[in-house]
Parts: sequence; C-alpha cells; structure tokens
Amino acid sequence: MARTGTIERRQGRWYAKLSLGDGRRKKVALPRGISEAMARNLAEKMAEDLAAGVFVPPPPRGGATATAGDLESVEQWCTRWCRWRREKGYSSVKDDEGRLKNHVFAEFGSRPIKRVTRKDIERLVEKLDAKALAGEISWKTAVNVWAVVTKMFKDACRSKLLSLRAREDNPCTDVEGPDRGGAKAKCFLYPSEFIAFVTCEKVPLLWRRLVAVAVYLGVRAGELEALEWDDIDIEHGKVTIHRSIDREDGATKGTKSEETRPFGLEPNLMPLLWQMCVDAGGKGRVFPGMPRPRDLAEKLRDYLKLAGVTRAELFISDATRINLRWHDLRASTVTWMAVRGETAEKIMQRVGHEDWDTMKKYLRTAEALAVAFGEVFPALPPGLLGAGVPSALSPFLPNLPKQQRGGRDSNPRPPA
Repeated sequence: MARTGTIERRQGRWYAKLSLGDGRRKKVALPRGISEAMARNLAEKMAEDLAAGVFVPPPPRGGATATAGDLESVEQWCTRWCRWRREKGYSSVKDDEGRLKNHVFAEFGSRPIKRVTRKDIERLVEKLDAKALAGEISWKTAVNVWAVVTKMFKDACRSKLLSLRAREDNPCTDVEGPDRGGAKAKCFLYPSEFIAFVTCEKVPLLWRRLVAVAVYLGVRAGELEALEWDDIDIEHGKVTIHRSIDREDGATKGTKSEETRPFGLEPNLMPLLWQMCVDAGGKGRVFPGMPRPRDLAEKLRDYLKLAGVTRAELFISDATRINLRWHDLRASTVTWMAVRGETAEKIMQRVGHEDWDTMKKYLRTAEALAVAFGEVFPALPPGLLGAGVPSALSPFLPNLPKQQRGGRDSNPRPPA
C-alpha cells in the first residue's frame, strides 16, 4: 500500500506525520500559510520520497511564512507560462495545455513547482511508457508530453522572462524520456491522383483551387489562409511567405519558423493565380473563404473519393499507417520536388523544413519511386483558369495552348 502521510494542525501551522518504516513517526513542520489541500499534497510527497529513499527536507522551519514563489504549484506556474507563450505567438499552446492537463497535472500539478524532484519526473516517464504499452496513448503522444515537460522545466530555471524563473535546477536533466515506437507511414498524392482531383467538376471549384495552390506552393494551412495578393508577384514569378493564421483565435502571426520564405512560383500555377487575382481585384486574401481547419482533412478525403481516387492507403489509419491529412499536401510538394531532382537545401527553404532527418526520408522515397512517378507540377486544367490569360505570361506557360494565352488586344494585368 502506498504511504500517504497524514497531517495535523497546531498553533496555526500544518505538520506532516510520516512513518519511518521502523515503527517510529516523524513530525515535520510545513511552510506557514499553505492550505489544507497543499499540506496533504506535501505530506503525500514526503511519504513517497521516504519510501523511495530520496526524502528532501521541506523549507526551514524557523517560523518564516512561505512566499508566493515557494507555494506556487506546477499548475499555477503553467498557467502563467502558457499565457506568456500564447502572447509570444507559439502555435502549440492549446495542444500543450491539453497534454499538461491530461498527463502531468494528475501526477504533480498541485505540488509547488520548486518541490518537484527528479524522482517525480522519472515516475511520470514510467507512467507514460505504461500508458503507451497498454494502448491508452500512442508513443508519439508520450513523446509530445515529454517535450512539453522538458521545455517547461527548462524555462522554469532559465527563462529570459525573469518572473518565470521558479527553480535553480532542472529536474529533467539526464532523465531518459519515454520509449519511441516505429513511425507510421504517411501519404502523399501522385500527380495522376492530383489531376483527377482538380479536373473533377463534381468537386467545388474552391476546393480544387485550394488543393492546386497548396501543392504547387508547399505552404502550411495557416500560411495559405494568411496569403494575400500583395505577397505574390505574378509578373516576376515570385511569392513571399511571411505570416500565418493562428488556428485557435484566427489572429495573424509569423510563420512557424519565424522566418520569411521568398521563392519562385511554379510556371504552371501562374495562369491560375493570374485569373484568381483578376477575379479578386488584386486585393485582400487569396482565399478569403478558406474552410475551417478541422474540416480540411475530412473533406479532402471525401472529395478525393468523389473524384475517383480510391488508393487504399490514402484512407486507412491503423497501427502502421495514417490516412491522408491536409498537411500531407506539403509532403506531396516535397516528394514531387525531390523526384524532379531539386536539392535538399532548395526544398527545405521553400517549405520551411528544418529537420534534415525528415528530409532524407523524402529523398529516399523519391529515389525509389521516380521511374514511374509521373510528371510533377503538371499543367493545370483549363476549367480552373477561366478566359483571358495574358500574353505577358506566355514565357512562363510552355504547356498552355496558344489560344488560351490571349493576344495583344486581350492582355489585362492583375490589378496593382
């Protein structure tokens, strides 16, 4: 049976009554000013540490009242930490709050952040591994929780924001994290599947254009939603990705890497962008009516089926595979560029990748599939474009029929 310790209150102060294992009892004065719940929590913690042989004495019992910093719990500190990260524009705050609530606070959320020990962290890792082994969570979830925990304790002792510094040490130091499992196989679209999608008139025009632009640019969903016509220079074939839309509150923020990414447009995308720019009057967002983030993946798969794309691995999620998500359109971009023979540096600059190990996987896949892969970034179907493609763009449109390029008398330019 786990030792929980007991408490008693004398002369306005809480005391923990601990069993030493040899029949004797030890009474330890707790900091002044704490609540009964905090006292019980501290007593439980001390009893567990005694049983594990890692008992750490409480703050000095010289009668001083505990400060707010001494008493601030992990959960209270994390509330301030997450608020600061949200103000800084971190996109993962909402997910991280869920990870803390579901897996961390139950272990030591009510304990003072100054009192969390290496043993607490090791117990958390042990429980995360047990949950993953039992199938309650995936190994990837366990790793994500561990990433949040290591980051929070790093900031608790080294944050540039001095008010967040609550510790002198990091209890996660040299602690082995949760076990990793095998990575699930992810999806991308072949060019033939992409063409089937963008030519299917049963699929709404907005969705066909969304997918076309997403694949030919290789941007994240938030970056695509934030893209404005001022960011695109069709005449010189350039686009600049420098902002994103926060999926939580819809606010505009920087890119995930906080870097601006200028790169050249795919020639076969330029006619579509030109027509869309004319239709929009050259102002505002490229996709002002972009669907909600939570609808993107599900509707993408539904419309692929409607277009006759039925490759099983696009729609199956199991222990080793994950179905096609909207984010995997970026995987399509990367794979297509690798098949075309682009350098890793150029690909990473365009899509904003920073993980070289991930890039190597794409390069190996491209090498294995290149022979029968199909033409990457092919000409888009006329049904997406509309009439009046300007002759000024003709050098960029080698695959566009001459009669669709327009002549000297039909040469409108996108509005300035």
